[in-house]
Amino acid sequence: MRFFRWIGGSIRIQIILWNVCVLALILALLGVTLRYTLHASLVAGIDRELTNRARGRSHVPPADRRAMDYANRMQARGPRDEGAPQQQEFGGQPGPDGQPGSDGRPAIAGGQDFDGRPAIGGRQVLDGRPGAGGPQGMRGQLGGLGPRGERGTPPMERSMDPQQRDLFSRSPLAPYDPEGFRLALQGQNQFRTVTVDGQETRVCSMVIREGPPGSPPEGEALAGVVQTAQPLTDVNQEVADLTRTLMTLIPLGLIITALGGAFLANRALHPVQQITRAAERIGAQDLSRRLPVTGRDEFSRLAGTFNAMLERIERAFAQQRRFTGDASHELRTPLAVIKLNTSLALRGQRTAAEYREALETVDRAADQTTGIVQDLLLLARADAGQIRADQAPTSVADAARSAWDLAHGAVDHPPALHTDIPPDLCVRARPDDLTRLLRNLLDNAVRHTPPDGSITVKALASGHQATISITDTGEGIAQEHLPHIFERFYRVDAARGSARGGTGLGLAICEAIAHSCGGSLAISSKLGAGTTLTITLPAAPAAIPTKIYARTPPRISS
Repeated sequence: MRFFRWIGGSIRIQIILWNVCVLALILALLGVTLRYTLHASLVAGIDRELTNRARGRSHVPPADRRAMDYANRMQARGPRDEGAPQQQEFGGQPGPDGQPGSDGRPAIAGGQDFDGRPAIGGRQVLDGRPGAGGPQGMRGQLGGLGPRGERGTPPMERSMDPQQRDLFSRSPLAPYDPEGFRLALQGQNQFRTVTVDGQETRVCSMVIREGPPGSPPEGEALAGVVQTAQPLTDVNQEVADLTRTLMTLIPLGLIITALGGAFLANRALHPVQQITRAAERIGAQDLSRRLPVTGRDEFSRLAGTFNAMLERIERAFAQQRRFTGDASHELRTPLAVIKLNTSLALRGQRTAAEYREALETVDRAADQTTGIVQDLLLLARADAGQIRADQAPTSVADAARSAWDLAHGAVDHPPALHTDIPPDLCVRARPDDLTRLLRNLLDNAVRHTPPDGSITVKALASGHQATISITDTGEGIAQEHLPHIFERFYRVDAARGSARGGTGLGLAICEAIAHSCGGSLAISSKLGAGTTLTITLPAAPAAIPTKIYARTPPRISS
């Protein structure tokens, strides 16, 4: 079990094993296919040779002529080769091996058959002695053609009449394949593999007819069956040699594949090792390190993606640390005011006016603390995706009017306001959220625009989107501050600090509200020329908008 867990925990081992297993399967299939193909090809070649040999014996003279030729041959050879197997020619007088007989017809052994075609192989030996066709005679023909297992064993032949007698000597003769003999008598040529004298043998059984070659079968009488046989010793030996070769080469190939796979896996996974070592050196206190990126392969893209993630995490950590420090700083000031005033009030007797002044100061500091906490809770809800836009249409003109009523009182002498908002333009947003969004932006514009300046609010619908822009002629913002302007607690300078009523959360809240409504917030500014903030929100069809009443929210930060 530990071994399998170890294998499962190593990609290198898995790659090597998969390569070896797949190659072993492929080689096994190829080996089986090659072995079967070789065996089938060799057997098919033997079948062709047996067929050609059998066709050379498929026609014989009539029975009376065969008997007369055989008797004449035996009478002529008897005194010279008594007791020895005699060679039979199909016609004419007996003659030496491979030489024509007395009547000019060639002999069967080593010469030609009766129709003048070559007698293939020249090995037809017909024994005229009784019992020559029995098992001993069969064993003699098999064994006499070469020792068992010897390469190049030539084919064997037997020509028999339907009574399983030699077609010429009429002596009993056992067929190599009795079943093939029976089917061949029914006119079906057969190729079968049988066991003869303990050897696997391929046997071809073909009908023999009386008459010259080429005559139509309908006019020819059935003379018997010729069986040509070939031991499969050579075939089996070739297949066995191939099997031994495959059993030697396949394991060797698998070993070489495993070694090569290990080498390639090490090279392929080397970048992973580098990435792992580099990642281990990266800690929460030092996120500036990056992974090595080399090449253009998948690992380099992975390292690049991981570096981008580290960069986002580093920014998030830095923002979180800055946020924690800024939040604690913002909360420390009103809490210090509360502590100072309560301590002074409790130190000795004070007049009623002095107590009232201290309590008013504490109340203002508590309101400031409450506003900061509410802003932080709103941003936390936005981060958690808990602010959702209401699908009810909200009038942009009503929201802008209510926001201006709440914002222009922040200064004694506000700048002039110009509006260009279609009265029927509606967006999909909650009325309170839209009012807070516009009030925050207008409050910023009022605080940083001189009394002789102006603020312009425009809105228009384009397709399914509504665009609201707020442009002031105030002091503007330097370009280097614009990428950070929506960060929490970010202040451009002291002029935009808490001394003028801001905490640095207002624009972050505006962006969160715009995103929660399915829109966006963008800013463009030029130092000394003013600022433009553009809000894009989903437009709503003209309908009876939700009525918006001008009321002062708990607190709106700039």
